[in-house]
Amino acid sequence: MVNIRDIATEAGVSVATASRALTGKGRVSAATVERVRAVADRLQFQPNEIARSLSSGRSHSLGLIVPDITNPFFPELMAGAESAAKERGQTILLAASPGAESAREDLRLLRARGVDGFIVVGNPFDSATRLREAAGTRPLVVVDRAESITDISTVVTDHVDGAALAVRHLLALGHTRIAHISGPSELDVTALRVCGYESEMRKAGLEPTVVEGGFTADCGADAVGRLLDGPEPPTAVTTANDIAAIGAMNAVFARGMRVPEDLSVVGYDNIALAALVRPALTTVAQEIGELGSRAVAELDRQMSGDHTARTVLLGTRLVERGTTKAAS
Repeated sequence: MVNIRDIATEAGVSVATASRALTGKGRVSAATVERVRAVADRLQFQPNEIARSLSSGRSHSLGLIVPDITNPFFPELMAGAESAAKERGQTILLAASPGAESAREDLRLLRARGVDGFIVVGNPFDSATRLREAAGTRPLVVVDRAESITDISTVVTDHVDGAALAVRHLLALGHTRIAHISGPSELDVTALRVCGYESEMRKAGLEPTVVEGGFTADCGADAVGRLLDGPEPPTAVTTANDIAAIGAMNAVFARGMRVPEDLSVVGYDNIALAALVRPALTTVAQEIGELGSRAVAELDRQMSGDHTARTVLLGTRLVERGTTKAAS
């Protein structure tokens, strides 16, 4: 196995110089760096990560906890986190934890693997205190679903404004019977989006209609069915996420109705699938990948010694496609 001494000998430099050239730490001329790295590439040198961890006291790995990997939102977020981690010479260790007990066990296992810090998407526990206890003393960042957390760094989307954007779009198209299919009622993100929806409806002098749904296609289909069977069916709906919106669309089609001619539909997230369904889904776009990359940056800040808890708030934008049209 090629080691750092082999690289130094081949490049005609000292071991210390070879090390500085490969790590970027310390002063080495550009020509020497280029020569040493060319030798390392030719000899297919692989750094000993275990030795590097022992010498630095860090594993250069981060634990990422997500509630679900079947929802396309989370793989897109994970991709953003992984890209940002790679740029910093770090790796991501992933765990899918749908509830508090599995999250507690996964956090314990990742602590045993020596991860340098945690990114937790949502808070599977009933309090920030329990989350902090489960994470131990390691740096911690919470992504999304974090309105009630004040003493832990968070990276969140402005969901109030995002939900309001969807309503404003439908109002501009002349819709007045606009309903909202919400996410699970116990989640912070649901409350924020309901707040944005209701606020915008009341500004327009309209009565809000909220039906609890969820983040799955079945939830969207069930909720839109209840709305369409009601005494005053809506002409437009905003939904908890894109998957629920697609489920709602399928339920509309199953009734022999059309989107957007009979019902305009607005999703939330702008996952890649939103542009592929037909008609393509009008949706409120979150910067999903950036949620992941900014979380890594926040964790890196903490690991560099700045432990101040702060909130990074990301904006939204409306992506208009084919599922909304002017009210008839």
